Amino acid sequence: MKKGARIFIISLAVCTSLGALVATAKMSEFMIKAFNSRPDNLSCSYYFNSDNGFTPISQINEDLFNNSKESLYKTWGTVTEQWEYDGKTNTYVQSTDRYGNSAAICLYGCNTPASLYPVGSVIEFEFSGTNLKSYNNLPEITALNSVTKAYDKNPSPVQSLKADAYWSDGYTSSSTYFDACKELGPIRVRLEGVTLTSQSNDMKNATVQTSNGYDVPLYFANVGLGAETSSYIDSTLQNVAAAGAFTIYGYLNPFFRSSANNALQLLVRNTFDIVPVSFTRDSDIVQSVSLPDNAKTNYELNETFDISGLNLNMRDGSQRQAYFVEYTGYDMANAGTYSLIANYAYYGGTNNTLAANTARQFAQITVGNGGTVSEKLPTSLEVQSSGLKTEYNVGDSFEYPTYVFVTYNDESSKNVNNQCSYSNYNLSSPGTYNVLVTYTESGVTVSTTYEITVSGSVPANDTITFNSSITSDEYSTGNYGTSYSNGYEFIYYRTTRYSGGVANLLPAVCNYGDPMGGSIANTTPIQGINSVTIKYSNTSKSGVTAGKLSYGDSNTLDGSFAIPYSTSENTVTFDITDGASFIKIESGNTTLSLKE
Repeated sequence: MKKGARIFIISLAVCTSLGALVATAKMSEFMIKAFNSRPDNLSCSYYFNSDNGFTPISQINEDLFNNSKESLYKTWGTVTEQWEYDGKTNTYVQSTDRYGNSAAICLYGCNTPASLYPVGSVIEFEFSGTNLKSYNNLPEITALNSVTKAYDKNPSPVQSLKADAYWSDGYTSSSTYFDACKELGPIRVRLEGVTLTSQSNDMKNATVQTSNGYDVPLYFANVGLGAETSSYIDSTLQNVAAAGAFTIYGYLNPFFRSSANNALQLLVRNTFDIVPVSFTRDSDIVQSVSLPDNAKTNYELNETFDISGLNLNMRDGSQRQAYFVEYTGYDMANAGTYSLIANYAYYGGTNNTLAANTARQFAQITVGNGGTVSEKLPTSLEVQSSGLKTEYNVGDSFEYPTYVFVTYNDESSKNVNNQCSYSNYNLSSPGTYNVLVTYTESGVTVSTTYEITVSGSVPANDTITFNSSITSDEYSTGNYGTSYSNGYEFIYYRTTRYSGGVANLLPAVCNYGDPMGGSIANTTPIQGINSVTIKYSNTSKSGVTAGKLSYGDSNTLDGSFAIPYSTSENTVTFDITDGASFIKIESGNTTLSLKE
């Protein structure tokens, strides 16, 4: 049994009319008790299953703009962008719900450092509805109750949506898509084959025109990645545009402040996102840069600078090397700490085009006996026991420690308990957890842990009931299809339904034209199935096999139980000692009737 998992019950209910053929059939029911925990590999069905308590970002944004916020939310998403502002990390998170609706939200000032929650990782987080807000039409969360990195990397990364149609009817607040885009939040989009038509005098805004003739306002946030400012983005835009049409990436933003400033904008945060026209894949877009392994970063005065090459970390998670790298921003004749600037080029796109770019303040070197570091930086973090809650019951809300002190390199310290990130615990599951506490300031992250205990049992979730669409209306030995319940897909074969709410699994007899018996099975995993209860009856027949229940951790279903033959209504429970993720109920050579 998987430790600390949830219990839920799935009940099957199917009904239709088959006339006299099955008029005397009995009823049957099956229930799955699953002790649920997050699957080892990313499974959308886990997040789509309402029993696990997640609300998709699309619904959260809808609640925000319809003034129907809940008191507490738990959601998930893939990190798409991060930037530093006022000493805090801000993060865009995007996800797609079970119906294919994509939406994104901003974690503003929530201290989700890239060192712990990098772009491409999947995070789960909880927050109060009072901290869900709209900033000029941008949905954002201003404080988190908890955050956990669920997966280091989403195996299906967020794809930049080709979205020029949003501007097909203009970009003012009266345009067709302005209001509709509010609930999408800052989703990542791209515009291909655009041309630069104007730039403003304040060097913060511009307008491009798509190949379809749509005008799109750009906004260059002055809080770009690292120390990149709007002027860097502006100069990159001019250089790329000088070569003709280009591709630009950004984030949807139906900006609403006053009638003079309202516009459906493309928010551009990074010079890396302005590229040649053929760069339409995330494998061609730089997410960040880093120094080569073993690069020399400490120098004596007047020593020769000795770094060559540059690692380019692409948006799809791959890495490549830059060409024609030139470093500036340092002075080997004067002691100090210097933030590097790298001018570089790389090849990409369908035509293997050469693109040039500049990376600023992504790494530092020190000169002169290690340099003179005057900046105040954190060195350690300590959680103090005074007022610290370490005993919880299942379902409790997490409480921040009263005192979490950060110590700096000048030996000063301060309490930062409400500025830390807390992860690696689950108040929905009994157990002992080492809570990870992290704090980031001036690009330096310090961390510590402390132990909590969560006691109690996990309450059962609501019953999930299948509707009548689970099987075909027609009587046929070849009936098969799929049905969905709370994000889980079930498949049925040789299964019929009729009035009275009963499902019949047809017998495995050759004169029906098919030696395979009827069956119902899940095709998406249900983590931690520990018992299955079936209420059923069989039709009368000599020399029968009533049916069987198969189970396993994969579709191979390596274990099984025989279902006892019974012409009257019978209930039997099978305990699966080692747990399972898949089950299959199938008939023998007599009809197996399942009760609603």
